[in-house]
Formats: sequence, C-alpha cells, structure tokens
Amino acid sequence: MPGLRPVIVRPECRMSKIVISLVWLLLLIPVNAVGGDVAIHAQQIIDNPDSSKTFLHPLVSLSDEDHRHHYGIRGGVPGACRLAGMDDFLRDYVHWSKDQAESVAVDKDGAVSEVSSGYYIESMTCIPKPKPLPVIIAKAVRDGGSGTVTVEMPFLHHGPSRFPIHSGHTGACQLLGYDNAVKYSLKFSEQRVSSVSLDAEGQIYSKATGNYITVMDCRDE
Repeated sequence: MPGLRPVIVRPECRMSKIVISLVWLLLLIPVNAVGGDVAIHAQQIIDNPDSSKTFLHPLVSLSDEDHRHHYGIRGGVPGACRLAGMDDFLRDYVHWSKDQAESVAVDKDGAVSEVSSGYYIESMTCIPKPKPLPVIIAKAVRDGGSGTVTVEMPFLHHGPSRFPIHSGHTGACQLLGYDNAVKYSLKFSEQRVSSVSLDAEGQIYSKATGNYITVMDCRDE
C-alpha cells in the first residue's frame, strides 16, 4: 500500500495486541469474502513459482454489525485456504505460533467456530486445483542439438522453498517439459547440502543431505 512503511512485529507479541493495532489493520490484505461476513486477511501474500500462495500472519475477519474483528486461525487450514480462493494446502509449510491468543477454527466449508484461546497459524501455503507440480528454475538452458538441451544449476521450487536436486534426472526433465533424460550427462556438486530426490513424474519423494545435480541433459523423442 503506497505511503505505508512496513512494520516489524516481534514473534513474542501476543495476537491480542496485533488485532487492536491500527497499523496492523492497515497492512492487512483482504483475500476473499463469503457472504460479506467472513474473509481471510494476511499481512503479506507471496505468489510462489509453482502457483501456490503463502499467507503470512493469516487472520479470519468477522463482521459484527458496524465492526469487523480479526482473529488468528487455530485450526482448519483446508477451510481457510478455500476461503482464500484456493483448494488445498501444503502440509510441510504450515507454521504455528509459540504463544496462545483469541482465535477461531474454520471447517472445510468455511464455517467459523466460536472464539477461544489457542495456538494460531503464523503462515500457511495454499494450492489451487488441480494440485500443481513443483517447478524447476535453472541458471541456464542451452541447446545441445539433435533435440537435446543442457540444463545448468537446476533448482526445484515447491511452495515457498527452493531445493537442489540430489537425484531424479528423469523427473526433473519431465518438469522441464522434456520426454527423456540423457544418460551419463549428470554432473554433481562437490558440496553436500540438503536436497531432494524426485520420482519419474517430478514429485518429491525424499529429502536428504547429499551432492546435488549441477548439469544435466534432457531430450525430446
């Protein structure tokens, strides 16, 4: 919002203080409303490369005659994502508060429970329908001739996270839109880091520490 300076909210601040803060309310971004009575707001909405969206400090906004009240979400991530116009959520990217505050739960149809104290969601990542595949973004993709390409420094983007690729050459090529991996074309890093392994369709099936792919070739057939 033009003219507003970002406000840093310390993690130890209680949600009750956040709710009554005028500056916080000005920073809230309305996402979607149902019947004009219930809406999901967030301090920030991040569009991820794989079409998912990450909601930082999501709140449920409820109308009460002439007033609107904002509460943390203590449960019901699928329903909260549907209120936000999405279909489901990525379980690895739901982060919870360390303190408790007045909050509500949301059922799968978007109905909101009574207000009570509980731990609340600090961030959640929602996905559209159909469920999107991860996305690979590489430093460079060069034409190798004869229908092949050389891919340098491929990284997998899944929700708000970015991973090096430890294994799954075929799945990585599939995500890039190529039919096959070129055998014996792989080069790996000397450094061992946290990375992912992909199945043949490009989905993550494991995470581990290891050497990661720095160069790989793919081809169409």
